This record gives sequence, C-alpha cells and structure tokens, in this order.
Amino acid sequence: QFPGICEYNFVSDCRESYTEFSVHIQRTLNSNNHPEIQYILIKLKDITVYLKPKLVVVDGRIVKTPYYNSGMFIESNDIYTKIYAKLGLILIWNQQDALMVELDNKFNNYTCGLCGDYNGIPIYNEFIQGG
Repeated sequence: QFPGICEYNFVSDCRESYTEFSVHIQRTLNSNNHPEIQYILIKLKDITVYLKPKLVVVDGRIVKTPYYNSGMFIESNDIYTKIYAKLGLILIWNQQDALMVELDNKFNNYTCGLCGDYNGIPIYNEFIQGG
C-alpha cells in the first residue's frame, strides 16, 4: 500500500540473463485525493497483461474472466483481480490501492523493485524508516 503517485517497478525478476516476470504499476490520486493504482502492467515470460479496474487485457486483447492460457489463470470480480502464474507468481489486487504479489522461493535474491531483492535481509534493500 505504498502511497507514492508515479510509475513504479513493483517487483521484477532481475537476473541479467533471463527475466521471467515483471510487475509495473501506475499510481495516481483519485477524486478524493487518495492514492490509487490506476493500472498494472505484468509481463510473464512472453505474455503481457494489462489490468485496470474491471478490465483485463492480454497481449492487446480484452478478455473475459475467468481466463486461462499458457500456465496463467486470471480471475476477477467486483472486489479483486487475481493472477496465478505457473512460473511461481500470485498477484492479488483490490482494484483500488492495495496490491500483493507472492513469489516462489526460486526467486530469492533475484528480484528488484519496491519489494526489494527478496533475500530475507531487510537492512539491505527494503524501505528505510524515517528517510
């Protein structure tokens, strides 16, 4: 629930040789001056998924949910959108201001973005309190 209002790399596979996934978000202020996620752009190997509230676009085509293709399952309702990817990623978005990504342990120490490098040592990479 990071309150910034820019475009961010939320979490990506940052191995130099091959990238299995990336999750980028665009945050903006809503009509009540509250930061919200305007859209999410996800790349899962060769598939691109674009999410907005009540809209799912896969590789440039609007799709209906539930949607299944190439080891990826997307479900959506009025409360949340979920993506399950066989490569080891689960994404849950409340279609407003909160986003959660769960990753398989195989990505330990290989991620970058707002979520840090997933190495289990918070002092090196996660948010610093008070500055």
